Amino acid sequence: MNILLIFVAFLFPVMVFLFFRKIIVSGSDHYYHSLLINLIRRNRFRFATKHTNFINENIVSYPQLLHWLFSFFSDRFIFAFSPFLGLFFQVIQILGFWFFLVCLNRFQVVQLSGMQISIAVFVFSFITYTYFV
Repeated sequence: MNILLIFVAFLFPVMVFLFFRKIIVSGSDHYYHSLLINLIRRNRFRFATKHTNFINENIVSYPQLLHWLFSFFSDRFIFAFSPFLGLFFQVIQILGFWFFLVCLNRFQVVQLSGMQISIAVFVFSFITYTYFV
């Protein structure tokens, strides 16, 4: 039963992704993310501190770790992978929450059975604010 709940917890975001994702249109800030990736590339794969852009301020205050990781890949790969980025983060969040509960149990912060952990992960996967569609 525990394995079934965990399986459904991971299957549900995949189903939401397949039925409700944007098929053709990139996100509204896709081009700003591309700008940051290109700035990091031009800065020899170091984080950008300033950029000359007439729309935003020239101080870069946007988190750049994901952009730095993507700067090592081609634009073609980024464009192909970007529609699946939300699903990727959803799965990472569910895994992180499961790992957090297992650590709480392991270090005896709280006492949870395997079934309680499975139900908590199952319920967490249905929380709507975690969806990147």
